[in-house]
Amino acid sequence: MQCQNQSQSSLGLSDTKAINANTTGKDEKISLLLDEGPINTLVFERRLSIGELNTKYRELLLSDQQIREEYHQYLTSIYKEGKEASQHKLQKISRRMSEVDKLNQIELARLISRYGWPSRKLYGDTAASAAWHIAMHSPAEYAQKFIPLVEKAARSGENTIYDYVTLQDRILYKQGKKQNFGAYAYCDLKQGKFVFLPTDDIHIVNKRRRQLGLPVLTENNCELPLGPQN
Repeated sequence: MQCQNQSQSSLGLSDTKAINANTTGKDEKISLLLDEGPINTLVFERRLSIGELNTKYRELLLSDQQIREEYHQYLTSIYKEGKEASQHKLQKISRRMSEVDKLNQIELARLISRYGWPSRKLYGDTAASAAWHIAMHSPAEYAQKFIPLVEKAARSGENTIYDYVTLQDRILYKQGKKQNFGAYAYCDLKQGKFVFLPTDDIHIVNKRRRQLGLPVLTENNCELPLGPQN
């Protein structure tokens, strides 16, 4: 009871209203994501202010990107030197990446179960980007639980349609299914056109894209569509 009183006094009125408004649509099933891991160390004793939440999301994004930057830098240096990559080195970095991702997934689930999916309008791009990156780098069954929240935020204008479309197609690709929106493709320079990763019929894809206000895709040019990030 004492912690609750401290919580209310530590937040400004505008912060409290904003955070409470953003918890609508909270999915109770998210608690299932916390069945594993040292969650006892991640318990929040009071509600966090928007500034404190932004700091947490900034730290999550930094940890997500730093380990991947290390991986890419190693491969880049090996390529420039014309050497063969050390499998031991790659496996070591990959194990650390998996550990970082697991911890980030646990904390993201706890944040979202308490505060909802971070709105770009309310929290800014860093918080929303952190949640998006962690979900993108997570197993499909984990990320799928957030899709209703991400879609709702996108359709309401709280977040971008890009957040929803790329996450949904990433999940489908990981599940071995066809993309709904054609977010992932690569440019075949010899043919001068996109080669899409497994995707529904392009006419069906473009109908879905039009419904979301997205430009249609073609197979005849290499203009960048909505596509993958790190």
